[in-house]
Amino acid sequence: MIKRRSKNEKGFTLVELLVVIAIIGILPAIIVPSAFRAIEKGKVSRAVADLRAIGKAAMAYYADVGDFPGSKGHPPGEPLQNGSDPGFVRKPDSSWQTDNPNVGYGGNLDAWDGPYLEKWPSRHPWGDAYSWNYWRDYPVPGIGTTVSKAGIVTLEDYGRIPRESLEAIDRIQDDGDLSKGYVFYQQSGGGVGYNGNGYLQVVVATQ
Repeated sequence: MIKRRSKNEKGFTLVELLVVIAIIGILPAIIVPSAFRAIEKGKVSRAVADLRAIGKAAMAYYADVGDFPGSKGHPPGEPLQNGSDPGFVRKPDSSWQTDNPNVGYGGNLDAWDGPYLEKWPSRHPWGDAYSWNYWRDYPVPGIGTTVSKAGIVTLEDYGRIPRESLEAIDRIQDDGDLSKGYVFYQQSGGGVGYNGNGYLQVVVATQ
């Protein structure tokens, strides 16, 4: 038998159904941007934590050895590559090679008392490499300061990292201006300032 709906039973009206459909259509427009912002905020926090950990490791290394590790330093049996531990996890020796033959491994390497990091964070949260670089007599861009020794972490970008996230890292670590200071955007063509085709340079340790 077909059950007849009593007068007290109510179903959805067409207007009510349209309202529900409209709400369902609006929700993604509200939720997705908020979720994206939350994800990016988490990535920025992780990158800042990595940079601070590397900076502390660099200063501890310097306190023991008397110098910073060489740029992209690596044992002679390994290829030169971005994203490799320069000596914070593994003890380096004088045979280790760098990408700058004029700035090798200095200081008293026998005094190395690491590891100073549990592991080298080879990949930043946006999927590319962290690289270690060491410069002597380094002119900090745009502020008229030269430091005798600078340990710099490079975050490879080339369009992978949103500008807002790069600026957020800069605000937390420095002054929020990607064209100058201890955190800045290095263009692949040699200029300084954001253009989406380069990498973020973060000076994490100086002497």
